[in-house]
Amino acid sequence: MPLNKEFGEQLEGMPDDFVVAPLSKWADKGQLLAEAAKVAADQFAQAGAAKPVIFDGDDILVQEYHKTGQVAFVFIRQVNGAEMFSWYVWDLPDDMVIELRTNGEWDFPGYSHKKE
Repeated sequence: MPLNKEFGEQLEGMPDDFVVAPLSKWADKGQLLAEAAKVAADQFAQAGAAKPVIFDGDDILVQEYHKTGQVAFVFIRQVNGAEMFSWYVWDLPDDMVIELRTNGEWDFPGYSHKKE
């Protein structure tokens, strides 16, 4: 089952008020995506995935948590015939949230999503 890029995925321990964001928005925001992908690749490899574990856009979902200043990268992979998920949550530094807000990329009217 592919990642739900329309409504997102409810992640254990995370709020249900989030925004599904385009991967392209986060591709150039420092090492956040690269570090999250490295952690996920290591987890999948430890579970038996063939190496190297390489992700494409269909394998990654980005969810922004505007109220808590967090972003989650969710990864999916078939490992030994079973679907496996990994996610990595970043607590964004205040200066990054301020920059995102200044650029109109964070917490603007209508830019929120609550999964029904």
